[in-house]
Amino acid sequence: MTRVRRAILMIEIQSAVALAARGDWLALRLGTFCTWWAGSAARRLEKLSGKHTENTGGEDG
Repeated sequence: MTRVRRAILMIEIQSAVALAARGDWLALRLGTFCTWWAGSAARRLEKLSGKHTENTGGEDG
């Protein structure tokens, strides 16, 4: 997992916990979609830059 994807995942987890604690489920679902979209864009950029690595649990690419 690259640093960009790891950072996006951490932000998603923190946001999800905060929104769930407030009971704001609509914002939670919208935030999850936006985070998925950002992660998808990050993967596309990695592929274009030639730094794409499969998620094998190894070192960062």
